[in-house]
Amino acid sequence: MTINNRPPIPKRLANQITTAQNRVLSVQERIISAETRIKEQAAELETYALSPRTWVTSLYGPRMAIDAYPPTTRISRIKEDYEGGIARRPIRALAYQEALEKLNQLEKKVLEEVTGTRASTGRVAWPNPLPAFNGYGSVLDLSPDIKEQVAALENKELRQAQDSTQALNDDEAPAGDGSSEALKKRRMSFAGNSLKSGNLILRNGVSLTVSAWSQECIDNLQSLINKDQSGGVVGNVWDVAVGLVLTGCDWHGYQAWWTALSNNVRANLDISCFEVQRVFDRKKHSETKELSSRISLLLSSTYLPEELTNLASFLHGEVAKPSQLFRFWKEVGFSDKIAANWFLKSQPTAGLFQIPYQPYGRETWSALQNSGQVLSGSDIPLAWSLSYFPRSTLAAVIKDLGLNPGRRTSECHETLLSFPDPETVIAALAAQGYHNLCAILPPTPLTWTQFQGWRMQIRCMAALICALYFDEVPHKEKALLLSS
Repeated sequence: MTINNRPPIPKRLANQITTAQNRVLSVQERIISAETRIKEQAAELETYALSPRTWVTSLYGPRMAIDAYPPTTRISRIKEDYEGGIARRPIRALAYQEALEKLNQLEKKVLEEVTGTRASTGRVAWPNPLPAFNGYGSVLDLSPDIKEQVAALENKELRQAQDSTQALNDDEAPAGDGSSEALKKRRMSFAGNSLKSGNLILRNGVSLTVSAWSQECIDNLQSLINKDQSGGVVGNVWDVAVGLVLTGCDWHGYQAWWTALSNNVRANLDISCFEVQRVFDRKKHSETKELSSRISLLLSSTYLPEELTNLASFLHGEVAKPSQLFRFWKEVGFSDKIAANWFLKSQPTAGLFQIPYQPYGRETWSALQNSGQVLSGSDIPLAWSLSYFPRSTLAAVIKDLGLNPGRRTSECHETLLSFPDPETVIAALAAQGYHNLCAILPPTPLTWTQFQGWRMQIRCMAALICALYFDEVPHKEKALLLSS
């Protein structure tokens, strides 16, 4: 009997077949998505291999150094993702084979059940067959030992996760000594000291008034800015931004410029309702996005470095002071290398991630642990932890608790936070990886949102220094930036 003349079947059986078909289609979509990504990544890697300079210029502009942090990190992540996508082909192929086999078995079972039985009312047509899945033969045509390949790959990933967990509990690293005596000693080095004033001189004669904890800090930033332009340092925003963090130089003109900009925005737009701590409250995330677009329109006639006008966190809190960040990382015992890694990789993701996927190297991760900047598992406030999970996960947990999930993520948060027994919520989230969750604390006394705003402000400082070097700042803003 061909599939086109298969008999009508009860609706419940037709639904079962349709569900099984959807599982096959879902795996097909994952395969198509993965192979499309692999193809795009292969093309980008080939472009990079042919001419790194052309690749960097097309993405970051001519001033960006080839070996700077943004391009090197991007290309390494593309390569890693590309290799991982190819390595996981057996997993996707096995998932497709298993989904297809379950569909075939179900169809045989349904056919046996309805063949020879008396037709009843309410039957529906046999679901249409799935379209041919052509063009992916090389991806699906794997060796007979595919299950062994998948098992070996999953064991490898499990060992990597265990290694990351071991690094989480590594207390032997000397960096970031968080003992009370060490912390007290490092704090005493700042007690009674005041910031020293000085000037940074750009090569075009522009003078910037700054202050730092020592003249050595100012000299170190001056040396960074004086580096040969062919090395790309002056044109590299992130290099200068990291230099500001590692030297702790406050720029007086930037403070005047940012204050004037902030006052102008607040005079024309009430942003009080948008003062959102996204770590603990994501209910207003859509309003934050709305604020970003409104700020962009308001500032359309104001000079602001590229890619900063759409960040609402840029105007949260107070003006960023690198001297305070400098003091923080010195007090917690970070080396320059650790401080740079911590600053660069503290991306705006609410500071939450799963242990196996923590973004830091072993040395930096151990230093963060030893300095007390990491919370894990039940030590993370529940309201903070919830922001890590997608609505689908939260909805499933709410259903397990015998409640009805809301249509919005914020409603799911409210339901779980108002549940009378938080421990029950945590237990329900355990199966979703709650106990493998980690959170990076922001520098004291900043919230995570404020810290991200500071990071963007420091990046803005670096961009403005580069713009002043190339005389790209309009006269009005330039006068503020050069004020002392």
